[in-house]
Amino acid sequence: MKKLTLALAASALAFTASAASASDSDSKDLTVKARVADECSLEAPSNMNFGRLAIERAPGSDALLLTTAFDNEFQDVWVSCNYAAKITITSDNQGLVNQDQVNDGPDSEDFTDKLNYGLYLLPSDDDFLPVYLQTTTASTRFRDQTDAFHDLGTIRAVIPQAWNPNRPLSGDYADTATISLSPI
Repeated sequence: MKKLTLALAASALAFTASAASASDSDSKDLTVKARVADECSLEAPSNMNFGRLAIERAPGSDALLLTTAFDNEFQDVWVSCNYAAKITITSDNQGLVNQDQVNDGPDSEDFTDKLNYGLYLLPSDDDFLPVYLQTTTASTRFRDQTDAFHDLGTIRAVIPQAWNPNRPLSGDYADTATISLSPI
């Protein structure tokens, strides 16, 4: 009897195990997530210095005027945003302002204590739209970039002779320009 009970118990256990593994199954879905933070970065540009600007030194009707356009300040900077962003260039003074003298003399309409300039952020390819600031017309310019971008862009500064028709007063001229990347 003990043998029969043991045999029946063993066969019942084997039947239950094989029946459960053959017909019983289950599956569950799970979600796997991650988050990447919004990020824009702009490599810090170096200060730009045109040095001594050439003026007409000979007497005559063109005396003391700028003799040429100055277009030799370039530098490359990395510009990157992993989302659509606004690229803005701002000039604190809307031009280079004389740090030493103010244009207030009797012949002031011939002279100026401010030099107009252009500051451009240009892409190396079609990664982002160029942004142009011309201080003759504005102190801020921006472009909405509707896609993410990563580029070795070029900052270019120019002092066009045509934008500066008056005679610049002697002295040091300066402005603080800011390039910023922000959400649209």
